[in-house]
Amino acid sequence: IKFIPIIFINSLFWSIKPILEKYGILSSDIFIFAFLRYIFTGFISFIFLFFYLKYYKINYNISNISFFYAFIIAIISIIAILSNYYLLKYNRVSIINAIVEPLIIIFIILLSKFFLNEDIRKNEYFGIFLIMIGIFIIFYY
Repeated sequence: IKFIPIIFINSLFWSIKPILEKYGILSSDIFIFAFLRYIFTGFISFIFLFFYLKYYKINYNISNISFFYAFIIAIISIIAILSNYYLLKYNRVSIINAIVEPLIIIFIILLSKFFLNEDIRKNEYFGIFLIMIGIFIIFYY
């Protein structure tokens, strides 16, 4: 219950993001816009990190494995954002997000089983089934 406001804020901001991205990519090249986004994100993150380290006075030794995962995630993020911007540039936001976001849920469940050995519960199988029906309805009707 205590996380409901944060869940709502998170969901709202993730919902606003593709709409603003659609505006951005319609007035720019998808590559330029994607890289500008990451430049601004890096700059803002650097400011937050500076104040975070200054305020909390923590030891910020970072392991090599953390650098490795950060690098891999950066590559995956760039590929994901470029493909998403391509889809958004030529399609309706409501259709693309209604298909991509549920597929993300399915991939997370399946990849968590494969990489993290997490169990897939019966309700998750049922959820995957319902998501696939929903995607079919959105895509074909």
